[in-house]
Amino acid sequence: MASDALVRFGAVIRGARRARDWTQDELGRKARMSQSVVAAVESGAGARIDTLVRICEALDGELVLEATLPFAGDGARQADRGHARCVGSVRRLLEAAGLVCATEQEVLDGPWRGWIDLVGYDPALRRLIIVEVKTELHDAGALERQVERYVRLSLGVARRHSWSVGEIAVVAVALATTANDAFLVANRQVLGASFPIRGRSAISCMFDGDPVRGRMLLMLDPRRRGRRSLLRSAADGRRTAAPYRDYRAFVAALDLPPVGAAGRAGRSGVRSE
Repeated sequence: MASDALVRFGAVIRGARRARDWTQDELGRKARMSQSVVAAVESGAGARIDTLVRICEALDGELVLEATLPFAGDGARQADRGHARCVGSVRRLLEAAGLVCATEQEVLDGPWRGWIDLVGYDPALRRLIIVEVKTELHDAGALERQVERYVRLSLGVARRHSWSVGEIAVVAVALATTANDAFLVANRQVLGASFPIRGRSAISCMFDGDPVRGRMLLMLDPRRRGRRSLLRSAADGRRTAAPYRDYRAFVAALDLPPVGAAGRAGRSGVRSE
């Protein structure tokens, strides 16, 4: 029996195909598959992921997969808690530097809807800073596409706040975990070209008004205080171990005293420096 999600997906594909006045056979040829496969997908029967990707690409779209999985403790609430802690940490730093900030800013692109984690606005420089916080990194291409879309849609956010924008800056902030370090090392070449400004240079652009000559990438330990919470990645030459093994370990550490506090207790998966 087809699931509700597959039936909805099939309806979206069928609607997009008909809007182009294509037959199932025409869509099949463009997606390099038979008409019967297209018919099965449109009926909600589903197919292999690579088949669904080809169908979406033939319709000038993209396949986006999402999953709700349990993290430490009680699942989604914990996941939101960890992400919110990271966003709040960056927001406090930007506001301390004199920027006006807004979180969870909704953006629309046709039927697509998303939320920019954090935007900061520097009235003196008329600079809008788009901050995308990632507690886990899985897909370099998806990150590039996401920030590109946010840049394109960010002026709508600025208009809602009556901000006069002269330039737009982008910073990707990744939680400082061993898992994210490994991803950044593995994708060093791709992300190095997409996010060339790192370390102190990125911090100076974000908080000190230095000229922005590219997109920025930093790591974050939100349990540290002030700008010490912003770190280079291992791919950028940081020699110390990441403070957390992975996102699960970070969520577990949220109930510990802040880094540097007296009497801090150790916890499995949380690294001491």
